[in-house]
Amino acid sequence: MHKPSFKKHAWYIAPVLGITIYLLLRTLPAFYVSDATWVVCEEGKEPTTDRWFGEDDEWQQGIEDDFRDTGDCTATYETTVTTQPPGLWAIALGSPLVSLLALIFIRSSIKSYQDGDNPDFSKGLTSRSLYIGFLGKVIVLLFWLVLLILISVVNGSQVTFVDETLWRYGNPDFTERMLFFAWTSTLTLTPAAMAFEAMMFVHATLKDTVFGIDNNLRKTFTTAVFTGLGVISFIVGSELMESVIGYGMAGGVFVGVSLLVVRKPILLILDKASNRFIPSTHTPEETAYLEAYATAMEDNVITPEERKLLETVAATFGLNENIVRTLESEYSELLEEE
Repeated sequence: MHKPSFKKHAWYIAPVLGITIYLLLRTLPAFYVSDATWVVCEEGKEPTTDRWFGEDDEWQQGIEDDFRDTGDCTATYETTVTTQPPGLWAIALGSPLVSLLALIFIRSSIKSYQDGDNPDFSKGLTSRSLYIGFLGKVIVLLFWLVLLILISVVNGSQVTFVDETLWRYGNPDFTERMLFFAWTSTLTLTPAAMAFEAMMFVHATLKDTVFGIDNNLRKTFTTAVFTGLGVISFIVGSELMESVIGYGMAGGVFVGVSLLVVRKPILLILDKASNRFIPSTHTPEETAYLEAYATAMEDNVITPEERKLLETVAATFGLNENIVRTLESEYSELLEEE
């Protein structure tokens, strides 16, 4: 993969290979949605179905029987139910294995950059960022797989679109509500895994060209995770309170207020975690300026003479005003955390 001849053609080999595989698989029965039907419900009436496309009468009849066995509709809604091809599931479930294979290559890349008489720590850090991105993606996807298995075990069989529809629009008990919440959560885990991988990829590619990108990504990561925890906690608190006293909003508000009260220690933990994922990377010139600034800040006061000296140091190292301001801001934030 490091050969120049391969690098020249790598930019179009991947899309051509992907399109070729798609053209070969798209006509196979195991890899396309063959049937779909509309389910129409009016509260208090028997559900009806209307074929959208497909020719599998046995599958269509099975869908009609599944809905009619549940009795009259408990809500008014329209939804679509489709077949679930095993090939598409295989592609989705195979993603963690592909990512694990990528982890092996990236791990070997890190070792190759850091071993030897002249280790290249800059490229090693780039590979480390990619490695963490893939590792995070694999962990989230494995959690997604385990969650899907647990949902099927609790449900007693493989979850289908029929089950999901009845959990959403039927008259679910507490267990079915939790199953629906877990099922919808699985739909967000894959995008979340890809988003984390994309964030680390951005850090790996731009850390040497965009000043302060690591700090911006850390703040974005911390804010996103805290917001996600808040949303999940609000939903879980609402459902639990709904089951106990029948007024779920009270539980959601209580959890939300509690998170706001303890947000500082939570944000501190998330910030420490983000620092491990996305460490600060400064050039030798920026590091030298930080050392000079730290020396001047020993008494927490910058005198006019010290400021002139710092300006001279910045000019010598070719650091512009924005970079100097960002470096000093990072140092101040570090002092506040300590």
